[in-house]
Amino acid sequence: EVVYSEENEFVRIYDDRINDIFINIYGFSPFESDSYIGYDFDDNCFRVYFDYPELIEDVYILDYNVQEDEYTATLVAKGHYYFTDEYLQELEKNHLKDIFNEDLYAFKKDLKNNGISYEDIASLTYSDVK
Repeated sequence: EVVYSEENEFVRIYDDRINDIFINIYGFSPFESDSYIGYDFDDNCFRVYFDYPELIEDVYILDYNVQEDEYTATLVAKGHYYFTDEYLQELEKNHLKDIFNEDLYAFKKDLKNNGISYEDIASLTYSDVK
């Protein structure tokens, strides 16, 4: 699902494997039933939006920058931070970035199979489609 808003342009990705990773890490699902992962075209970044930051050390958004191959966290009312080595090892052990990259590849393949260019979709803005 591609979304264009005044703030940004992104694709919503639904993948139960990502939910399973965080159940393994936290022991519960940090998402509501209609959770999704966002991939921001402009930032080349995946964003995982947690619904229960009060239960997971105030982490509100987990960002994975594809180009930089780097995870960061947005904490509630505190800004951006880097994760501990132990947390990053958990993400690696659970192959989170591999799943992100698989989902991005599948999205691009779906577009191509439907005669749509990824570059065209990614370059559109809210003002182009409103």
